[in-house]
Amino acid sequence: MKTLYFVSFTGISFMSRVIRFFTRSMGTSHIAVLDTKKNKLIEAWGPTLRQTKWRWSDYSKHTPGTKYEVWGLSVPDDVYAHCMGVYHRWADNGHAYDWLSVMAFVFRWRRENPNGDCCSEGAIRPLAEAMEWGRINPAFVSPADFVALIQAAGGRIVTEGIVGKAEISRPGKDEEHEKN
Repeated sequence: MKTLYFVSFTGISFMSRVIRFFTRSMGTSHIAVLDTKKNKLIEAWGPTLRQTKWRWSDYSKHTPGTKYEVWGLSVPDDVYAHCMGVYHRWADNGHAYDWLSVMAFVFRWRRENPNGDCCSEGAIRPLAEAMEWGRINPAFVSPADFVALIQAAGGRIVTEGIVGKAEISRPGKDEEHEKN
């Protein structure tokens, strides 16, 4: 077994408040994948809305004062390899962002862009495929839904912090982490 790590952000920017409003979330507004070996985030991010795509990132890209939680989910080795392989390809190649999924939450559409993924959609897609969670349509998973799904699958908070006010934390060097 290995552990996948995800970061849920409770953003404080205008865009984060808009996302929480339209996804009907009281907290989580963004999801990122944490690669503990590189100590980097893999997330749908961009310097402007038009330049948003999946890329390597870090906590400093988020608004100072933003709260975050790092969630750990133990998965079989093959699931870990599949998911991290997908996330790395997306970050290396600039996988497209799915603005249609964002608009689907705003206008309650049921459409998606098969060539791109918003943050929670992309974070859950490889995991749902590898774990054969056939009843989950990634295009309809909001950031808050993502956290609920990880928690229901046995995920746990391994650390939390505030961007710019707390040390950027990594999961502890426990036995489980060492196996990754």
